[in-house]
Amino acid sequence: GVDGYDLDALAERDVVVTNVSGVHANPIAEHVLALALAFERRLPRAIEQQRDHEWRRFPAGELRGSTLGIVGVGAIGGRVAELASAVGMDVLGVKRDTSTYHDAVDEIFSPDSLHTVLGRSDYVVLACPLTEETEGMIGARELASIGPDGVLVNVARGRIVDRDALVRQIREGYLGGAALDVTDPEPLPPESPLWDSSDVIVTPHMAGGSPAFPRRCAELFVENYRRYVEGEMDEMTNRVV
Repeated sequence: GVDGYDLDALAERDVVVTNVSGVHANPIAEHVLALALAFERRLPRAIEQQRDHEWRRFPAGELRGSTLGIVGVGAIGGRVAELASAVGMDVLGVKRDTSTYHDAVDEIFSPDSLHTVLGRSDYVVLACPLTEETEGMIGARELASIGPDGVLVNVARGRIVDRDALVRQIREGYLGGAALDVTDPEPLPPESPLWDSSDVIVTPHMAGGSPAFPRRCAELFVENYRRYVEGEMDEMTNRVV
């Protein structure tokens, strides 16, 4: 992400800025699928029972036939769509430019139809960048649209979700659950009630972690550096400024 940089100041100094968007797509998508499976197969309960040496069967569901809504169908959202489609989920996407979208997305919607997607989804994945438009985008009304059986999966940025509304909706049973790889703030404070909720899975902003990450970054950097040296600035991949 580049949300921590003063892009206007860099532009004024003719500094070229690129990012490594896309290099995290596969590990993050696999992380999303793992979290969805954990909720569907109720793995936290199994782990809890194992810790207590308790053998007790419990019902579980399956992802096939359920609906996944993806907010932000870029490199990450597109890969999430591929994996979700592969296990038989119906995939809905929210994207600013709906003229083109990933083949694995069954239906595409503009941000104006966000509530429609939230209401139809069993799982909602946030994979959009943090911008002025998306900060606080998921508040009490949006969480209510997901409903008491739906699960929110955030692998984007913590500030996209209204933290207090999320805590309240989960505590009061208006949201089925949440899987959070990102939080507001980070690290998640020890006193946060999200730690102790049985309907929440927290991972420490590591969804993009992969042994392949350094190689993918290096390959992208080398190619962009070549284009920079040769004066092909307009051809640089993921150029932000």
